[in-house]
Formats: sequence, structure tokens, C-alpha cells
Amino acid sequence: MDALPERLDYGELKLAEIVTLLAFCQNKTDENKILTLFYKRTSSKFYDRCSKVVGKLYKGDPESKAITEDVFQESMVIICEKLKTYKTKPEWTEEECERTILFWMSRFANFLLLKKRKDKKRISKG
Repeated sequence: MDALPERLDYGELKLAEIVTLLAFCQNKTDENKILTLFYKRTSSKFYDRCSKVVGKLYKGDPESKAITEDVFQESMVIICEKLKTYKTKPEWTEEECERTILFWMSRFANFLLLKKRKDKKRISKG
């Protein structure tokens, strides 16, 4: 894939198009632009999902906000590394694509949350 046009209006791209562009991107600068766009499109809803799960697992824990931040950021790093291999389906609507991608993203966060909880319990038992 050649370099992306400088003035491409990313706001008009559907989420599936963003993921597909990333899969074929060969230019690190363009890849970073596409990942930034992906982040802008998904981060708010993904953060909300992380926050809800942390709220359930760490109810009343004063560190829950910090745990949410850590899991969100750690998950996003993993997601950005793996996103190039994510396959969308052409028949998906925009809503279906978003729901499916957010579910996929949540799997990484849930794994990290469970690991953190297990590690915290192991440390507290000494």
C-alpha cells in the first residue's frame, strides 16, 4: 500500500475500513495515523467497559481508578500490536463491527484484570 494521502478525511472511514487499512499498511507513519484514528474511535467505549469490570471485581477498592487506567493502557498496547491480524467481515454493519471489535478488545482487558486480581491475592497471602 502506498503512503496515505495527506488530506484523507479519516472521520468518514468506517471502523472496518480503518482495520482493513491497517492490515495492508506498509508505512510506519501511516500505520501510526491509522492506529491513532482507531484509538479515537474506540477508546471511550473501551475504557467504559474496562471501568465497569474493574468496578465489579474491585468494588470499594481505592485503587480501582488506577487499576482501570493500567488495564486500559496495557490492553491498548496489546490490541494495537494484534490489530493488523484482526479480520472484519464485509457484511457487518458499522454497529456490528464496533460491537465485535469491542468484544475482542475486552477479552484482552479481562485477561489482564483476572491476572492482576490473581497476582494481588497471591501477594496478599504472602
